[in-house]
Amino acid sequence: MINDEVSMQYYDCWQFSGVSTYVGTVWLAALRAGEELAKVNGDDAFAKDCRQWFEKAQATVEEKLWTGSYYRLYNDTLRNRRSDTCLGNQLVGQWYAYLCGLGEILPKEHVLGALRHVGAVNGTNSPVGLVHGITPDGKRDMTGRNGHSSTITIGETWCYAATCIYAGVPDLGMPIAERLARNIALRQRSPWNTTWNMDPDSGRMLWGTEYYSNMCVWDLWGALLGKRSLE
Repeated sequence: MINDEVSMQYYDCWQFSGVSTYVGTVWLAALRAGEELAKVNGDDAFAKDCRQWFEKAQATVEEKLWTGSYYRLYNDTLRNRRSDTCLGNQLVGQWYAYLCGLGEILPKEHVLGALRHVGAVNGTNSPVGLVHGITPDGKRDMTGRNGHSSTITIGETWCYAATCIYAGVPDLGMPIAERLARNIALRQRSPWNTTWNMDPDSGRMLWGTEYYSNMCVWDLWGALLGKRSLE
């Protein structure tokens, strides 16, 4: 499992430390994809390696990040640093796995529990969409140079909605996705020139018309149509 001080990832100015839920679940999905690709190419040795690494990494994620109702932001036992912030996109690796037809990379009951918690906490902190980071006391996580929790992003909200659909609980994610869609089309009146992020309170578009998470946007429709599988 990747275990380091991490800032070179999607949340570029939000410093994580040790094992983190964002990087960790992406790594789990990558290992499962590697295993399947190895099988397709007849590389049994590498497939076996990926499976062993996956099982060890999954155990680490469960041990260090699972709180009982969601996966904490990060946990660095070597440096004694931990954040119990609830990340809206904590199951991004699970979304990747669903997208590729790989099934669950985490225990299904934990996937469902985390989706419910994110919906109840991150999904109710804004009338527009999913707030990125919410602390255990219900506040937006603005620690350090992190400005991500002061915005709503189209990719994170609709990625969450797609994950809910794949997991069999569409009613958790679709109302939040609809709020964001209504903000873009009806309140901001800009359905064809969407920014990557928006103000979580007013819904005002901020910046990022050149990168608005295309795959997250289009996969929501793929998830709704049920077109994703290994077959």
